[in-house]
Amino acid sequence: MIYTFADCQLNTERFILCRRGHSSRLRRKVFQVLMYFIEHGERVVSKQELCDAIWPEQYISEAALESTVAAVRRAVGDSGSSQHIIQTLVGHGYRFVASIQAEPGKAEAEAAHDPIFESEPEDSELPQPAIEPQAIEDVQATILVVDDEVMVIKRLEALLIPRGYQVVSAANGAEALDTVEQERPDLVLLDVMMPKIDGFEVCRQLKDRPATRLIPVVLMTALGDVEDRIRGLDAGADDFLTKPVHRDELLARIRTSLRFKQTIDHTVEVRHVRDMRTPIYLTLTRQDNRLVVDLAVPDPVMPRTHVDFPEDLSTEIGEELTRIATVPQTRRPAVEDTADAVYADLQRLGRVISAHLLPEAVWRRLADADATDLFLRLDESVVHLPWELAFDGQEFWFNKFNIGRQVIGVDVSPALPTPMLQVPERLKMLMIVDPAESCSSIMAEANQLGELLRDCPNLDLVIKGGQKLRKIDLLLALNEYDIIHYMGEFFWDAEQPSQRGWQLHDAVLTASEFRHAAAAALLVFAHSCEPDSRPHASPNRDDAARAFRIGSSFAQTGLPHYIGTFSAIQHGRSAELSASFYRQFLTGESTGGALGAAKRTVCQPPFQRDAFWASFFHYGNPTFRLSH
Repeated sequence: MIYTFADCQLNTERFILCRRGHSSRLRRKVFQVLMYFIEHGERVVSKQELCDAIWPEQYISEAALESTVAAVRRAVGDSGSSQHIIQTLVGHGYRFVASIQAEPGKAEAEAAHDPIFESEPEDSELPQPAIEPQAIEDVQATILVVDDEVMVIKRLEALLIPRGYQVVSAANGAEALDTVEQERPDLVLLDVMMPKIDGFEVCRQLKDRPATRLIPVVLMTALGDVEDRIRGLDAGADDFLTKPVHRDELLARIRTSLRFKQTIDHTVEVRHVRDMRTPIYLTLTRQDNRLVVDLAVPDPVMPRTHVDFPEDLSTEIGEELTRIATVPQTRRPAVEDTADAVYADLQRLGRVISAHLLPEAVWRRLADADATDLFLRLDESVVHLPWELAFDGQEFWFNKFNIGRQVIGVDVSPALPTPMLQVPERLKMLMIVDPAESCSSIMAEANQLGELLRDCPNLDLVIKGGQKLRKIDLLLALNEYDIIHYMGEFFWDAEQPSQRGWQLHDAVLTASEFRHAAAAALLVFAHSCEPDSRPHASPNRDDAARAFRIGSSFAQTGLPHYIGTFSAIQHGRSAELSASFYRQFLTGESTGGALGAAKRTVCQPPFQRDAFWASFFHYGNPTFRLSH
């Protein structure tokens, strides 16, 4: 459908808005809000109604809503005070006041004119180079073209073969499935409307087979409805092309899909190499004033050793870690100078841990070891220490190893999960955002993370937060979710460890209460701090150590995986790090590998020398990965 209003024309088949000769493709939420205004004519639409319609399962702040409406206004040229298209009625909501004309879209007529390519200017018929410079990296890639019209296949062959691609073809769905098994193409261009087995079903079968699920599938269709795109997404399609398609757009999408496949192939190869590595097990237990150390590594066998464990040194390490974690809040002469000082402080602390809390033979053996997975088995008396920061003069442990902590010497049930677990096709994730409403900027970070995860595969995200989130409502809802992402305050009780947990508006959700309510949860990612760790507050001497103990409390309930941070600072790239972790984890990377890769995404200038990316720790099996 095409809607005309004011000086705008909206094509709902392609999400394109034309205004004064300029065309732009609208973002999904901007398009949905604009369509909601259009469909409800001159009726007043309240802010709450708009939130419920566009974000039915998410908590959206008023600022985020107004930001989206402002984007709609800019798109239709309604910015400023005129409001000749969308009026704001203070205290009531919005009203679309422009007159609207509607007419059917032209996609079918265009498709009848040319089944595959849009008409182009005469100069587009000039001879093309045999191989385009930007396509050199894709030469020799094999593309399977599936269409029941011979003319379409011939036109695509004429376009692709001179550009260095190898083309194989299939005239129907059954033939396509057989060809994929025989040829193993790098990309499939798949028509939707075919007899017997349509493109949706072919795509679904390809994505269901382990041997072919990683081959990119681009659906070509004359269907422009949102419902058809949803069917394609449900079938596993990687991209869409609406007929008639522009030649340059087709070539660009082919190049993009092939680069994506190259990345996937490289990732699979790297994972195979990682799977061949032998993990290391380091067990640290305290006996009176001694620390007993067991290191299990490939030959030769390391004997059990021990070192003295001074209580005052343990306390001083915790205090120094807290100081480092909060220094950017108290010392800001220059960003670069502060970052360098923090990084140097981390190195000094790491040297103390290596030299005074580990036998020399142990830390030297780990310094010589290859990068691998490290199981860090700790009794409750030493979980508060930042072992991940151990520094051998060249590298930190957290930067070299994929580390997973396990708490020993206490009753923990169930046992650690197997390295690979069968999970549902789509995982459900609950993001709990600032339930105590203690920090207004947390909601902005949550919205940023939600936007970054919007197109994340195999993930359904729900956001809940604010003072409206009661404990009883949370307890009733938790069991529906596989992943919990918490952004808020934790509650610390030094005398009663069983009372430690997350601070809500009306109560505290303890670790044990959480586990009973969220029995199906696979993973918790907690970006939390104590109430007095917010900006401009004076930190307790052992704030950072408390973060490790809170993680231990959750791990002891039998929760398979808990990721936390000892950083007391809300960092500008925390949403980026979290999103990077989830993308890696949900596409088959191990928990330890995904966290390591996420750290590397933010360990770039100018953030490579601050404490934020070094602050994350993981309780659980670092080799665990999902299997769909």
